Amino acid sequence: MRISGSVSALSAEVTLSLVLSTGNRRNVAFVVDTGFLGALALPEADLERLGLRVFGQTEATLADGSSCSTLVYEARVAWGEGVLRVAALAMGDRPLLGTALLEECHLGIDFTEGGTVQINPLTR
Repeated sequence: MRISGSVSALSAEVTLSLVLSTGNRRNVAFVVDTGFLGALALPEADLERLGLRVFGQTEATLADGSSCSTLVYEARVAWGEGVLRVAALAMGDRPLLGTALLEECHLGIDFTEGGTVQINPLTR
């Protein structure tokens, strides 16, 4: 597995492929957010447009310490050699990739405009 991206406007971005219920894939650019402990977060309109299924609701704690109720969608994301089923929270104004997907990975970022972003599995 090797996921590559770049830095733009001080955001580390990578493109992931979401697997839709039809079997089709849709590429989505995600901002890597190491302060987000979940897997994925997307604006609710994007989740609905992708046709993802709602499977619950949860309380999410925001960066300012406040909490809010949000819908949880089931997403399938191409990750490494396979496809992972993950929770995608309906929140925010841009897609986020959180640390739940970065576990057991090395994240490297050259934090300069146009710099590289690399996500690779840890080797043990």
